Amino acid sequence: MIEINPENQVSPNNVFEHKLNALVLGVGGAGGKIVSALSRSACEGLEYTVLDSDVQSLGQITHCKAIQIGRKILRGFGTGASREVAQSIAEMEKDALRQLIGGYSLLFLIAGFGGGLGGGVAPVIAELAAEEGVFVIAISIFPFICEGTDRSMRATRSQDEMTVHAHLHISLPNELLALHANENANFVELYESSNRMISDAVEGLWLSFFRPGPLALDLGLLRSTFGFGEGKCVGTLAVASAPGVSKSRVESLWDTLLAHPWLKEGSLLRSAGTVLALFIGKDGFSLADAEAFQRRIASENPGAKIMLGACTPPEFNSDELRIVLITHPRRTVCNEEKPVQINEEKEMVSFNEVSREMLEKKRPPTRNVPPPPALTNSQIEDILKSQIPYSGGRGKRGYNDPNQGFLDLKITSVGRFDQCEKTYYKNQPIDVPTYSRLGYILD
Repeated sequence: MIEINPENQVSPNNVFEHKLNALVLGVGGAGGKIVSALSRSACEGLEYTVLDSDVQSLGQITHCKAIQIGRKILRGFGTGASREVAQSIAEMEKDALRQLIGGYSLLFLIAGFGGGLGGGVAPVIAELAAEEGVFVIAISIFPFICEGTDRSMRATRSQDEMTVHAHLHISLPNELLALHANENANFVELYESSNRMISDAVEGLWLSFFRPGPLALDLGLLRSTFGFGEGKCVGTLAVASAPGVSKSRVESLWDTLLAHPWLKEGSLLRSAGTVLALFIGKDGFSLADAEAFQRRIASENPGAKIMLGACTPPEFNSDELRIVLITHPRRTVCNEEKPVQINEEKEMVSFNEVSREMLEKKRPPTRNVPPPPALTNSQIEDILKSQIPYSGGRGKRGYNDPNQGFLDLKITSVGRFDQCEKTYYKNQPIDVPTYSRLGYILD
């Protein structure tokens, strides 16, 4: 139904429903710290919430809403780095989670993967949000290599689950920041650098929707491009800025992006299928800047689909030009999706030809059994003389037991055991039958 203001008047109360709103939700310890840092410079139209089970972590959250999950089961503690426990809690509290994210147009879902709560609950929230029609932009933090292989394996499983449900999933490996940081950089500095870029990206994306500029970037375009156009895969993020107004600021931005750690020194940009470049600046973004930047992307990646956006928010007080770049890899066609070319002339073979070929084909032997070794009469006599004589009594009978007599024997092979490595005990092989070892083989 189309709603129209018949009097064509501007009213303080918006007559249109479904006003654009967004929720920035941090899940777990890492996601909560990031959202708490983002909320200190709150942006108009954004709501900030932290979801965690650890009361100590929730006690450190400021400037945003804090919600405890799993209170009855975990009793204020964490999940012990168990994704299974976190997923079970999310399943039990699905109704509360659905109510938390309901009514929003956009969800920025931020979580650190590798632990328990973030990697277990965040994919469930993304699934619930997608069912409610909320566009989900998930930003996940991948752990350092020094944190251990267990965390990396848990993070990989969580990343795969998040990619299935989120419309746009951006994965940010901490290890890439560490490789390009100073040798003496500590964890606090690395986390502050990561939080600052995530904050700029969330703020820039939201302002482009909430306050569209000369190059509008609406939510429907983002939904159709990343949600369905390129398939389900993981994207990456980069933020750069150039000071002042000059002709070379686009070149400065481009050089910064090519050296950005999260873009792997430009390799992810060159191999991307879709590139979203959002420019934010007080003095605007000129046509010459847009054309220059598009030429640079086309020179490095001719086949990329380029989307440009620009906004000039009044609350942006800086004189610099900032760019938020999101790259989405090309969609690869799986083997089962590739069309198979069939040559009908070659494939049309009669049933009689197939049957004749199967009948004429001889079955190969199952195994090659070598012939038994030949023994001379003297060797046989020596073997008979070497047997233990019968000692009588209740002991074990010898081979010369008169009650046993002699059997009509001949030498044969022991089959597949001929090619096995022999085991000797007191110069006698003990891994072959006694009658074969002694030369007496049953007929």
